[in-house]
Amino acid sequence: MDTATTRRWPSRPWKCSSPPGRRVEPYPEVAEVLARWRERYRLIAVSNGNADVERTPLRGLFHDALNAAAVGAMRPDPALFRAAIDRAGVGPAAALHVGDDPVNDVAAARAFGLGTAWVNRSGRAFPAVLPPADVEVPDLCALAAWLDG
Repeated sequence: MDTATTRRWPSRPWKCSSPPGRRVEPYPEVAEVLARWRERYRLIAVSNGNADVERTPLRGLFHDALNAAAVGAMRPDPALFRAAIDRAGVGPAAALHVGDDPVNDVAAARAFGLGTAWVNRSGRAFPAVLPPADVEVPDLCALAAWLDG
């Protein structure tokens, strides 16, 4: 796995996918952490939904954004991950996918060759039938500490 200082990764830090017009509300620490990360990493938002990141409180925090409707594929299909790393200009081994779903985020990203971070806000057990994420954190502040570590 590459060091954190050379990583670029796609991220999906909001609570849910959102249809047009529905308000997306990020968790309290998300905007602050993304603003710091934007200075160090190439951030690509990846969503199975159709929310436009630029119409949310997270506008301006990502370098680019992709959603399933634009790519024509939903996670776990690798097409969404492929599009994200193409936009980031890196290979899979240089990317970290951050998400909250063990199957659609962790297992799918790992199968594509991405590093994985599972944001487990509820403290639930990771499914034993899946290979674990590279890191499990309760929130993005903990992931930031891990990346800085």
